[in-house]
Amino acid sequence: MRLVADHTWRIEGVIFAGAPQDRCKFDIYGDWSHDYGDHLPGDGTADRTGADIPVTAGPGAYTITFNDSTNAYTINKN
Repeated sequence: MRLVADHTWRIEGVIFAGAPQDRCKFDIYGDWSHDYGDHLPGDGTADRTGADIPVTAGPGAYTITFNDSTNAYTINKN
């Protein structure tokens, strides 16, 4: 992910296959010592050590954003 605005990180072109097991999390340090998932998938707010976030819009490329101040996230199919 790259910083695109204050506290806002984005990655574009993430490919998901459209499989039922497609999901993601935010791994802050790249070693799973500090990660965010979502205890209430779909509410758009990441939770520390939360569950995997399902990606259900089908196969294709996605843009994912994460705000490290509010923990808000979006996962949008391109």
